[in-house]
Amino acid sequence: MPQKKCSSCGELAHPRVKVCKCGNKFIFKIKKREKYRSVEWTELQKGDIIRVKGGPIWINSSGIKTSMGYKGKYTVVSVDQNGIVGYGIDKNGGFCHIWMKGKVKKDNGIIKIPHKIKKIK
Repeated sequence: MPQKKCSSCGELAHPRVKVCKCGNKFIFKIKKREKYRSVEWTELQKGDIIRVKGGPIWINSSGIKTSMGYKGKYTVVSVDQNGIVGYGIDKNGGFCHIWMKGKVKKDNGIIKIPHKIKKIK
């Protein structure tokens, strides 16, 4: 089992222990997290980076739901009357249209639900 050594007394401790028995505080690396904020999709501008999830679904004849929406990070190219045109960052390559207009139910089992977005600061 991994252990860490106290710099003042030399005592071995579990890696998740924050304070040694002698009172010495262990130093932890702080993970840098991306900061997100909610934003109105019509206010987005070219070059903004957004985090996307949710979106349209398809319900087959058996009643099984399949997600048809996008997820991940995208760069905004433009905004039109129905949503956001963008291209993927990281594993999401290529251009896409992120549906944002409103809930629309089609005859073929597709329910267009607006995506959930947050702008990355």
